[in-house]
Amino acid sequence: MDKYPILQNRLGKYRVDRSELAEALGMHHLDLHMFINTGRLNGHSQEDIERLITEHLEAKSVPVNELFKTKLTMRTNSLKRFYLKQICKDYDIHYNDLAGAVIGFTKADVSNIINKQIFPRKTGKSEAKRLIEMDLRKRNVPEKEIDKAWRDLFEDVTEMVEDDTKNLNIIRKILSKGVAMLHEEVLSALELKKDPFRNEMESLRDVFHSTPHDEVFKKMLDAAKHQKFLGVFGAVGSGKSTLKTLLYETLATESRYRIAELKMDEKEKAHVNHIHSAIINDLGGMDAPRDKERSSRRVQAVLETLYKQGIKPVLLIDESHGLPSLTLKCLKRIHEHQLGFKKLIGIIILGQEEMEIQLRRDVRVREVAARIEMLELRPIKNFTINYLLWKIQRAGGRPDALFSQDGLEEMQRKMPSATPLEINVLASHAIKLAYDRGQIPVNEEVVRHAYAALEGR
Repeated sequence: MDKYPILQNRLGKYRVDRSELAEALGMHHLDLHMFINTGRLNGHSQEDIERLITEHLEAKSVPVNELFKTKLTMRTNSLKRFYLKQICKDYDIHYNDLAGAVIGFTKADVSNIINKQIFPRKTGKSEAKRLIEMDLRKRNVPEKEIDKAWRDLFEDVTEMVEDDTKNLNIIRKILSKGVAMLHEEVLSALELKKDPFRNEMESLRDVFHSTPHDEVFKKMLDAAKHQKFLGVFGAVGSGKSTLKTLLYETLATESRYRIAELKMDEKEKAHVNHIHSAIINDLGGMDAPRDKERSSRRVQAVLETLYKQGIKPVLLIDESHGLPSLTLKCLKRIHEHQLGFKKLIGIIILGQEEMEIQLRRDVRVREVAARIEMLELRPIKNFTINYLLWKIQRAGGRPDALFSQDGLEEMQRKMPSATPLEINVLASHAIKLAYDRGQIPVNEEVVRHAYAALEGR
């Protein structure tokens, strides 16, 4: 979390000019930004900085109580679902499976029905219920359970949150709009060699390094090098795929590492034979037997051979939030392949927040939860300005030609705790809006208008 979230909140709420504050402190605005985020100071006294910030804010009638304290509050939400959610857990039924029972339904439609009790308009509520119930019967779900499918199921979710927690509904709306495409005409006018926010990752040099990402990557590298079982979860656009690619590129430089990856798109249908095939094909260079016992023995033989050759194998699975419970249990057992006391393979799985929730709450995978180390890939809190400067410079542009100082600070206020994708979306729409209006560089007003448009106001 931010080192000083209350200070961060007050600066945004009372629209304090950060450049002016930094000047009053005798600091560069990026040093001030780093102080608020991490508490680190370069050549300044902590006491003096706190005193000067307090005096500056008091002169502007900004409340100064508890400015330099970290403040967390506990929030408990009781979320209303359909009992159908419990049925799906108990009988290992996936949302994709239920989506197939109703023509035109997607996994997202089923999730909205179960978790939000919202039925899509494209099919009548009663018809959707009827078809889903028919599908449950085909899967041998007892009638007494089907009778309870549409009853309310309440789940209590307790979490620690900061005072300036983002409105998740707004973020979902923003992400749903996607990154705005900056056409060649716009890129040329702004003297950009490429779009800074769309398909911008072309090499390792394009990776933005933040403290949260670097810490998670070190853990991933450690898991690969010492045959550990690691899970990484994070929100959409938090950078999981980037870290996966970074791991590939890093390990590729050393011949003693070899990676197997489960590449099938429908992770919801992945079973142990698919995992075995990935290991045997990618690490052993051969086809996997169809018989499960022979396949398991072949996995052991491949891993033992690599161990004797001094090669450290890693199994990598992305989008793991879709994996069935039984498959997760099999991963734990694959990680237990040993030669004496020596583990023979490292396993790294990456997925969205649902993966962590499944491991924490589903009793069927408690043996996995007890063995796996889980890490959250957190948003790049208060790195919004640094991230934007980096992306624009990597695209060959000049940050001051695209964003005014107040525009950058408004981006920071709107995105104090954001994923890279969220920042990309807002920045790209702000630049496009400013260009269409003839108001380049992007100023504070344009950022506010772009944010309001994305929010749907």
